[in-house]
Amino acid sequence: IGIIGGSGLDDPDILKNRREKRACNSFGDPSDVLILGEIDDIPCVLLARHGRSHNITPGNVNYRANIWALKSEGCTHIIASTATGSLQEHIKPGDIVILDQFIDRTTCRKQTFYDGQCSHPIGICHLPMEPAFCKYTRQIIIDAAEEIKLDVHKTGTVVAIEGPRYSNKAESNMFRLWGGHVINMTSVPEVVLAKEAGICYAAIALVTDYDCWRDTGTPVCLDDVLRTFKENVTKVTTLIKAVVPKIASQNWDERIKELRIGIIGGSGFDDPDIIKNRKEKKVSTPFGDPSDVLILGEISNIQCVLLARHGRSHTIAPGNVNYRANIWALKEEGCTHILASTATGSLQENIKPGDIVIIDSFIDRTQGRKQSFYDGEPGHPVGICHIPLEPAYCETTRQTVISVAEELNIHVHKRGTVVSIEGPRFSSRAESNMYRLWGGDIITMTAVPEVVLAKEAGICYTAIALVTDYDCWRDTGEKVCVAEVMRTFKENITKIATLIRATVPKIASKNWDQTIKELKAVVDGSVMLPH
Repeated sequence: IGIIGGSGLDDPDILKNRREKRACNSFGDPSDVLILGEIDDIPCVLLARHGRSHNITPGNVNYRANIWALKSEGCTHIIASTATGSLQEHIKPGDIVILDQFIDRTTCRKQTFYDGQCSHPIGICHLPMEPAFCKYTRQIIIDAAEEIKLDVHKTGTVVAIEGPRYSNKAESNMFRLWGGHVINMTSVPEVVLAKEAGICYAAIALVTDYDCWRDTGTPVCLDDVLRTFKENVTKVTTLIKAVVPKIASQNWDERIKELRIGIIGGSGFDDPDIIKNRKEKKVSTPFGDPSDVLILGEISNIQCVLLARHGRSHTIAPGNVNYRANIWALKEEGCTHILASTATGSLQENIKPGDIVIIDSFIDRTQGRKQSFYDGEPGHPVGICHIPLEPAYCETTRQTVISVAEELNIHVHKRGTVVSIEGPRFSSRAESNMYRLWGGDIITMTAVPEVVLAKEAGICYTAIALVTDYDCWRDTGEKVCVAEVMRTFKENITKIATLIRATVPKIASKNWDQTIKELKAVVDGSVMLPH
């Protein structure tokens, strides 16, 4: 859960196990470091909208970088706190309003991620803004307020102005005429970008003043705003603390489809009876373009994203695949899991052509492939990531695939070490025997760096290997060749397709909270930041 605002949340008794994380993305730097921690054991990410020193004016906040950073950190929800002025007599300083609508009076702020710039999402996003704020999250906040006996206004339209100046009396009365209840300088484009990012966003507005529309009383001034905010911010803090566990306790399956499964491979999945409601989505990433368009659709009503590793026309050699762009694209699409299919040669007599191996480890013989997102380039993650690769593949997902295979009576080898070579050439006989000596069970050209990058991205990754040949180590029998590989692959691909189709709903039926949390902790603990 992301928390935007920050004032009053620096108390270590509120956010436990705090640590700072510097983030950068293709939209620039967010307002400050991310503060990672926990509220009631729920992972939270705190971001100070104006910087912790409050040195960024509302018009200069990099809202896109802020929201993208929280999205990249895995936030499914954002609770934003904001100071507002009242435009209505019954909404008094010190009151709290749970916003449900906005009127935009900002100027020139970037309100979309889809701006046509290199490495930004491709296309034009015509985003509907009704409802503007997540109605489910809003209701949870309202319910939590009632439980802690905190009076809140359950609805409110905020007028978002450019600032940093306050409104004059004529403008303030105009905003009242328009139907505004409160006024601030930050709601837009924050709420717009959060919705475009697919994040459940709700805003808690603390009223600090009466703006300047009243004939009596003191017009809005900074001293009054700061004084009222400081006097009442504990109410906002208390409310957020109560809301976080309530959000975490909800079953969001019917509200948002969090779990999304990526499928890398593609062969055998063009049948519209396998993936329903298919649509193509062209994307770009900070690491370049992925191998092909993403195919979005459903298997057993579970959201899936299909990506052809070598392109749908199979035009990209193993060494030329942009593995970083592929994995990043699936991560940005919200994939929590990846099921990858791969053609392999056998290095062991008992692993026969047509067999399936659920890979559990690898030996890397590739050359010069980029194996990390943390490369020091502008717009890429900051730091150096020393990711541990034991286990290399997600064991829980592996066991899920194995159990499904048993239910389907599909024989699989439950473990196997894959040797990943550079290609596109096949191995020599001496090399093939060397790989056998090393303990290799099968051989391919695509396992690395795909598995490495998936783990670095915090995705539960499993590879299903279809054995197509005996490579070239045997004294008898045919040696590996393209024709043999293609023939065996085509004869057996339906087994892979059947297995993946049956695995998808099994994955969706499990609770992955702990697995994903542990994987995220591994990734976070592997990054060394500049100091």
